[in-house]
This record gives sequence, C-alpha cells and structure tokens, in this order.
Amino acid sequence: MPDDHPQPPEVETQQVVRWITDPTTLHTPNVPADPLERPIRPVLRAPVPILTVLDDGTFENGEHFRLRGDTFSIGRTDGNLVISCDRTLSGSHAEIRRVEHRGQVEWLLVDQNTANGTFVRINSANFFVDTIVVLGSRRFRLILPFAELHSPTDESTHLLEKVATPADPWPTLTEAGTSNNVLKFPLRQQRVTIGRTGGECDISIDDPHLASHHATITREANGVWRIRPEKTSNGVWINVRSVKLTPHCYFRCGEQFFRFIIP
Repeated sequence: MPDDHPQPPEVETQQVVRWITDPTTLHTPNVPADPLERPIRPVLRAPVPILTVLDDGTFENGEHFRLRGDTFSIGRTDGNLVISCDRTLSGSHAEIRRVEHRGQVEWLLVDQNTANGTFVRINSANFFVDTIVVLGSRRFRLILPFAELHSPTDESTHLLEKVATPADPWPTLTEAGTSNNVLKFPLRQQRVTIGRTGGECDISIDDPHLASHHATITREANGVWRIRPEKTSNGVWINVRSVKLTPHCYFRCGEQFFRFIIP
C-alpha cells in the first residue's frame, strides 16, 4: 500500500536537529572572535532609538519601544503610547520628534503645553524664568527679580534665560504649589547644599526620597544660578518645553519615567 505521507530525508533532518541542539556547533554572532572586529552598523539611515517605559521603582527595567517613525507621542488618552492609569498625564502629553539639524539626525522631546509639565534628568542646569526643579517628591522654583530676558537662538529650546547682576537681591527657593504652607528657603550665600533632614546640608527637607546630600546650587561668576545633583539615585529633574535628547538620558511625564537610548 503506497505511503500517503512520505517522510523527509532522515540524515538531513538529523543533521539540522543536531546543529540546533548541540551548543558546540553554534556560532554566536554577537561575540566576534577578533576583539578588534567592529559590529556592522547602518550608515545610510539613522540608528533606531530605544524608548523604555520604566517599571516603577527602577531606572533599568521596563517595556521597550523602538522608534522607527518620525514621531512618537505619549499621553493619557491619545498617542502611540497611552498610559490611562496616570491621571497626572495630559490627554496628549509629550512627543518625541526626529528632525534634521545641520545634516545630522536629532531627536527632540516636546511638551504639549501640559498642566503638569515634562521633565528631564540633568547633570547640571541653569535656572530660567519659568524653571521648575524636582527634588525628591517636591517641586521648587527659584524666585528672583530678573534683570533681563533673552529669547534663545537655539530652535530646540523655548525657555527664557535670565541674566542676573551682582546687584540682584538674594533669591528664594520656593516650593511650587498653591498651598499656603509651601516651603521657602532664602539663599544667602554663593553655594548652598540641599539634602534630607539629618544630612547636615544648608537646606534640610524632610523627604525620604532625597539623598543626604542631594543637590548643590551655586551662583556663577556671571550671576546665573545653577543646580547640580550630587550622589542621588533619584536624580534632579527640570521642566522643558522642547529639548534635544542625548544618546542616553531619562525623562518623566506625570509619574511615569522613561529612558531614551540611541544604540
């Protein structure tokens, strides 16, 4: 009786199975034999960034999105990524845009005129007229009469820069909020340290999300006040309207944190 289901060649099939299952016969493309051999990368297109929606309580793990289009939007009700459970997000909160600048591809993070703002983690930053800085679980402004306002020429930034003079009065670091019990800390020296209560800083704040020495504010030679984070895992964040993303950076919309990497 004829065989209605002919079998594939046994020898060939066994070879394939053995090649798949025998680790000694496998070659791992990601580990080149020559340490000086460089991996092949695209040269006619820009690298594909990876946006990670970080898990709560970590800056490493989360859900990955590869940005292959010109835009990627984030919001509570609209966008490529919708986070409906975060009520601090606006319906359409922020957008990542791929643009060309001087022949190079850049990625911009653009806030969509939101009520709660979009924030980036910084290594250092100047205080601007409308800068809000996040320290631990609180937001602060630097209240100071500004001598002069300048519109920046960089099209990727829409913040107004302040220019202070040595004759300016000392500023006050003031908690951003509508409550009458907001925290206020007058700055009366050129360098001020900020940290958790018990850390022996110039400004001590009762907040478990602060490091013992969380940040330092200094007055530069040109009169501009500048903030720098210290050894803190939670970081220092400032609000942005539009900013160029670096190849490895972090930002936050509402209570959701993100990591942006260009491989």
